[in-house]
Amino acid sequence: DLGEVCDMYRDVNRLFGDIVKVTPSSKCVGDLALYLVQRQMTAEDVRTRGHLIDFPQSSIDLMARRLGFPHRGFPEDIQKIILKGVQPITKGTRPGDSLPADDFEKVKAQLEDKLKRKVEATEVISSLLYPKVF
Repeated sequence: DLGEVCDMYRDVNRLFGDIVKVTPSSKCVGDLALYLVQRQMTAEDVRTRGHLIDFPQSSIDLMARRLGFPHRGFPEDIQKIILKGVQPITKGTRPGDSLPADDFEKVKAQLEDKLKRKVEATEVISSLLYPKVF
């Protein structure tokens, strides 16, 4: 029911600290809202049963600050519940700072071998940015 999903979106948004919603953050709120509705759970269940919940990856990435830093931060209790011991990115650093450097020529050669054709620079970059879907 759409009303139930909308109510859960509101509840998850509050749980996350009423963050500013842009495409990535609104998706993260929506992912957890749908996850909870599908399992007949509530936002309060995140607080009381979070240790048993296998959270959507988008919720983990958001709380780990891989999508940025909300100006007021996240509620620490919710962040700890969702991250389950994973350390969030330190404020003042960029998410990409922890990524290893890539060898574009090596990746290009690997892609050409895999695809059995010449690849464009945009394909090399796309394969690095979106490895799961390329």
